Amino acid sequence: MRLAGSYDLVPETINFTGTLVTDAKVSQMTTGFKSKLLRIVDPLFEKRGGGGTEIPLKISGSRKNPSFGLDKGRFFKRRGQEPSS
Repeated sequence: MRLAGSYDLVPETINFTGTLVTDAKVSQMTTGFKSKLLRIVDPLFEKRGGGGTEIPLKISGSRKNPSFGLDKGRFFKRRGQEPSS
């Protein structure tokens, strides 16, 4: 996982963005019925160059109550780009 961002000491706020990179596809990270359903989204998260998964993440909020999620802005921007050779 690669993260970059800031942590403000006085208000104790977090603002990080990053990318989770795995060798497994999304559907290979679970079993059974869920695995079969997740095969549909495998191409959306496929690493450039094929194989594995690349998920853009964001972590924000306060230190005591952080919010973790998909960075939708970077996800949809990435989908519109062709892989570079």
